[in-house]
Amino acid sequence: MALRPVEEENEEVQRDCSVTLEHFCNEYFHSLKQKKAVMKDTVYYLPGMGGRLNTGLGKGIHDRGYKVVGRETRGEFQKYSFQDKIDLVANDLEQHFWYEEAKVVVNSFGAYLFFHAQLRISLE
Repeated sequence: MALRPVEEENEEVQRDCSVTLEHFCNEYFHSLKQKKAVMKDTVYYLPGMGGRLNTGLGKGIHDRGYKVVGRETRGEFQKYSFQDKIDLVANDLEQHFWYEEAKVVVNSFGAYLFFHAQLRISLE
């Protein structure tokens, strides 16, 4: 099973991607309960600067039986402003990975984005 870069479409910034995170979640999740059941084997991964989802740590996560979704920090993503990057990551987390059992793996620059994104997320 080949991993593909996952991006979410956003009104402010259009993306070229093979699968969107929004599409993935809408297709497979009809309720929070179902979402959690499907997501138990899914990891949201943010690699270091210029990183891919299907190499290095992402490949290691996949090889351990998890589906890897997230954002590659290369290509088009590098062209966005820092704030746009934070907003995209915060939206991913809020919409799909902001619950107690969620699995989120971050590395280097991905961790930097993750910590900034958390400051933007509501704790409600």
